[in-house]
Amino acid sequence: MKPIFNMLVHTYRAEPDSILYLRDIEQEFHYPRVLINRFAEFLYDLPFFGGRSTDLSLEDAYVMPSESILKYRTMADAIEKVKSRREPLKKQRVEDYYRIQPALGDFSFLLHTRIAQIPLKLYHDGYLREAVLNSMIALFDFIRERSGLQEDGSTLINEAFSIDKPCLVFSDIHTESGKNDQKGFMQILRGAYQGIRNPQAHTLDHDLTEVTAAQYLVFASMLMRKIEEAQLVSQE
Repeated sequence: MKPIFNMLVHTYRAEPDSILYLRDIEQEFHYPRVLINRFAEFLYDLPFFGGRSTDLSLEDAYVMPSESILKYRTMADAIEKVKSRREPLKKQRVEDYYRIQPALGDFSFLLHTRIAQIPLKLYHDGYLREAVLNSMIALFDFIRERSGLQEDGSTLINEAFSIDKPCLVFSDIHTESGKNDQKGFMQILRGAYQGIRNPQAHTLDHDLTEVTAAQYLVFASMLMRKIEEAQLVSQE
């Protein structure tokens, strides 16, 4: 898998925040897609990716290399880092989860179905950072799915919910109240991207607890519901 690692490094250096489709990796190196998917999942313990598809088995699944990949000189360095932190970290987080779970209770009924899939499983396995990050990735994947756009971050938000030519609207933007509603949720989504998704994607360090991670998943679910309820605007 060394060629894939080198390709990720080259992609980031050539154009930071660019998207690399897994199908392109498959065509370039002729590796079985299932191995490429497993390799990406394995590396996900490290903040290699500033973004990625929630479901890597999809035809248009992608990864977005982040600056953190430049910290590792070789693929071997990265693999050793994953191995050195995976088991003890997972054991500690699982122990912490079961210690607090009786007090926290089952909050899955508060979650959107898309958050109750991969993010909640990661949470239950003790991977708090990965659970929160995946909830944000799922949210922005859903915006792309509903709007038909391929952008990410602020560009995606600005185009999908534009006051002048929106793809999705939360309420009647022909009224002042509707415009304020649209602008308000645009600001919330920008904040979620800049204040939650990006920090979790670019560092292994975090101050998440089981309670705060659960709150983030509920917050992501609330935004998911708003996106689901938003009205699709014809672009004709």
